[in-house]
Amino acid sequence: MGSVNLPSVDAVIAVEDTGGKIVLIGVGDAGYDRRTTQFESLWNIYHMRSNGVIVDDIAKEEGGK
Repeated sequence: MGSVNLPSVDAVIAVEDTGGKIVLIGVGDAGYDRRTTQFESLWNIYHMRSNGVIVDDIAKEEGGK
């Protein structure tokens, strides 16, 4: 296992929920991976859920949304 050094960023994204409400989601001091093949979140899903974020980490084929 090797080591990886990622730049640290503060980031915000705007998303629109199903009701048309715009929600801002931000994170500070997160690792940034610019590879287009990188699709995994660097945020901890348990931390996100404890802060009211709905996380659906189940594939659609397995019953997820």
